[in-house]
Order: sequence, then structure tokens, then C-alpha cells
Amino acid sequence: MPRSPSRWPGEAQAWSGLGRSYYALHNLRGATTAFNTAVTLQPNDAAAHNGLAKALVDRQCADQAEDEVNRALELERNPNLRAAYQQTQREVAKQLGAFGGVPAGVKPGVGRRQERSILPVCHPERSEGSGLGAGLDPSLRSG
Repeated sequence: MPRSPSRWPGEAQAWSGLGRSYYALHNLRGATTAFNTAVTLQPNDAAAHNGLAKALVDRQCADQAEDEVNRALELERNPNLRAAYQQTQREVAKQLGAFGGVPAGVKPGVGRRQERSILPVCHPERSEGSGLGAGLDPSLRSG
């Protein structure tokens, strides 16, 4: 597994790379934690917000994923990347519809916030400690 966050714990790109690696390995909790750390370190990183949204939606956490993909779309100006993020937005909307969270005729992603009490709440995993990268494999944390 990549060790870059151990070497550069304050580098958002290292955390995004780790998030992509975890996501590719279907480790959604690790991906959620890594992408969350990346967006904490660099809040204007559209790709990290979209990565976090993808990990959250795959964890059945569409409510939180909706916020992240909407933020990615607010930040991104490249039309090709926006098209990819809009695909994530469609995946989120599909999941919200399955939970009954999107009323008929309401377009997802237009700044609407509702409580969806039947949706699970996903948080980055935390085990020991609480700093950047808490909850990851201990060998990946700086020590």
C-alpha cells in the first residue's frame, strides 16, 4: 500500500492518491477517510470532493455524497471534468431516489438541503487518535 501520507501528511495530493488507491481496491472506508483528509487540507480541490462523493455513494451515504459532488461542480470549470462529476451526481440522485429522498420533479444539485432520516450517516472511520488520517492502517500514519 502507498506510504506517501506518512512522508507528507500535510499534502492533499498524497491523500487524494491514497483515496484513489483505496477506492480501486474497493476499500470504501479507507477511501472515505483519505479523500476527507484531502478536502480538509485543500477545500478547493474539486477532484477530491468528487472522489469523496463516489466513495460515499458506494457506501450508501448519498446525502453526504450529494454535498460533496455539488461542491466539486461548483469548483470545476473544465467541461470534461464537469461531465465526469455530473455522472457522479446522477449516481447520487439515483440512490437518493431509491431511498425516496428526491421528491418528484426536483432536480438534484440545486442547493436544496433536506433531512433524509432513513439514509445512513457515514463518517470517516476513526479508531485511535483523531488527527489527519486517523482510522487508516497504522502503517500509513506518520509516527
